[in-house]
Amino acid sequence: MRRTKSSDGVGLGKPIAFRLSDADRAVYLEKVKASGLSQSEFFRQAVLTNRTQIGVISRKPRFAGNLFDSCS
Repeated sequence: MRRTKSSDGVGLGKPIAFRLSDADRAVYLEKVKASGLSQSEFFRQAVLTNRTQIGVISRKPRFAGNLFDSCS
């Protein structure tokens, strides 16, 4: 399905490009294929409908001891 105009009736603007590793690209293309959408439409829907999930990795502090143990 070719999309020539944005939802507000104005032509599409500037392109967005990004790089992926070969492994990430394979995962991306698999998801695109399963969706039945074009790569562009898949990306638009993922971003504009906020279906992305961003995780935060919790790291242990460098100093794991009790700060007050050395003061007594």
